[in-house]
Amino acid sequence: MYQYMGKLAALAAVIWAISCLTGCAAPTGAESTEPEVTPTANQSFSASDLEVGYDETTATNITCLDTSAKISGSGAEISDGVITITQGGLYVLSGSLLGQLRIRAEGQEVQLVLDGLSIASQDGPALWVEQAEKVVVLLSDGTVNSLTDSLTYTLEDGKDEPNACLYSKGALTINGEGTLDVTGNYHHGIFCKDILSITGGAFHITAANDGVKGKAGVKILAADMTIQAGGDGIQSNEDQDPSQGYVFIGDGTFQITAASDGIQAESTLQISGGSFHVTAGGGSSNTAQAASSDTDSAKGLKAGTAIEISGGTFQLDTYDDAVHSNGTLYVTGGEFTISTGDDGFHSDGELTISDGTVQIDSSYEGIEGMQITISGGEITVKASDDGLNSAGGSDEMSAAPQDRFWDQANSDCWIRITGGTLQVDAGGDGLDSNGGLYVDGGCVLISGPTSSGDGALDYGSVAEVTGGTVIAAGSAGMASGFGETSSQYSFLIAFATPIPGGTDMTVTDSEGNVICTYTPTKDYQSVVVSTPELVSGGTYTVTAGEQTEEVTLTGMATNSNGIWGPGGGRPGRPDGFGNGDPGEMTPPDGAGPGGQPPAGDQGEEPGQLPDAS
Repeated sequence: MYQYMGKLAALAAVIWAISCLTGCAAPTGAESTEPEVTPTANQSFSASDLEVGYDETTATNITCLDTSAKISGSGAEISDGVITITQGGLYVLSGSLLGQLRIRAEGQEVQLVLDGLSIASQDGPALWVEQAEKVVVLLSDGTVNSLTDSLTYTLEDGKDEPNACLYSKGALTINGEGTLDVTGNYHHGIFCKDILSITGGAFHITAANDGVKGKAGVKILAADMTIQAGGDGIQSNEDQDPSQGYVFIGDGTFQITAASDGIQAESTLQISGGSFHVTAGGGSSNTAQAASSDTDSAKGLKAGTAIEISGGTFQLDTYDDAVHSNGTLYVTGGEFTISTGDDGFHSDGELTISDGTVQIDSSYEGIEGMQITISGGEITVKASDDGLNSAGGSDEMSAAPQDRFWDQANSDCWIRITGGTLQVDAGGDGLDSNGGLYVDGGCVLISGPTSSGDGALDYGSVAEVTGGTVIAAGSAGMASGFGETSSQYSFLIAFATPIPGGTDMTVTDSEGNVICTYTPTKDYQSVVVSTPELVSGGTYTVTAGEQTEEVTLTGMATNSNGIWGPGGGRPGRPDGFGNGDPGEMTPPDGAGPGGQPPAGDQGEEPGQLPDAS
């Protein structure tokens, strides 16, 4: 017990430190692009939330047998298979009950120790907390406990609650090192109308609707959960008080299969650790199947105000967005493997990734938000449409998950990359900003579109590179390069005919030194290159297969082969170049106003680009 308590105390201390650090504003000035993060999720846990020891000499012992029970002590009674606890205190329960456990202890705290208890209700919840200041359920070490409700409930006229196998109107805590199996045949598995806190235990939950629900908030310090839900896996849905409706998870393992969202918070979702395997809406392979216009949300991780992830491992297979915030989304750590029918990461506002490993194996659009900032991490994106898309609006799911942000130019939008490694394989635009596109550091490798109506780079106002390495390969029809307002040299070239995917593209200087090598995965005809090694007046040879192009840098942004660089193509260029679909937006050149994000850290000076093949 003491080892377990020590681990929980250490984890609680780490979470408190994270809360303090993330609540501090970053220093002002041009040296930081990190967002100010002010968490709203309550991460505190009381002593009773963490305590797994108890004094047996003060306990009322209840041993159940079918519809009867032997009660040793005060505060509890049984009638017609219903055990009612009317006083605060400690109760140890074991055996098998065909009936119900009901708590009616108004204004008092009740501790229930489940020591090998099984309850199967004939009508209503298995465990019903009608009145109590707080109830703590301790799962005794080494025991398996089970709660099963009825398929139908007899409710008072005009009432729709209780509606869960384990239902509590007051604050509820579950802890310990035992196991709890919950079968919610009627509606929810576990539902607390107040704050639900879980600090330990193993859970196997099957529910007709939501698996685990805390209306005011859900706080999980540590748990091992397997959830099969006809609605959401874990949910908090209080929408009247902005300080509530949150979900916080510190650690644990979570295997969630949900018809709707895997984890959903009305306000803030914060995750600092744990292992998550989430399948939502049947998974990404279900996307091709028809969905009606009133299809429920089927996202992996979802929040109405903010998502903040600082650690954990995530395997997300979702019909809709894998990670979705209606407000802001900040990723400062974690490992993600994602397959989705819509966006890998989506935010209606700011979306920032500063660290972690992100692997988006399949998506419609990989990363989408109004303002996208990448300052670190290892990110790999595969998308059938845009790899990264900065635009305005909302893509709440309707008839199909692949809804789009607005396509018009928008000065409030930008993509800014200051560090990390970003590899994109996109069927549409590689990087698409309806405002500005800025690369200040890091390594960006793009295997872009083969269609003439899309480009490896696409932007609505300005594209600037001041540092880092960028190699963007794609079709020639809407090819765009960086603008002259950049402070690092770049060039855009086009080959006479498309180059087969899997063919190395190599850039060498006039002395034959290799500047960089990249192997796009798909056919390509245009290439944008910018590295710190490029110099004014330098002549460079670009070789791909049997084709060679030579370019001499005459300005910060050189567009060879007569290419009109910033903003798209022009007629009369190499085969297919400048002949994009007329319906596609052709953004203005780099002198256009707007889209400039706040000045930020220019990133560390990158070293020589490794062989990208």
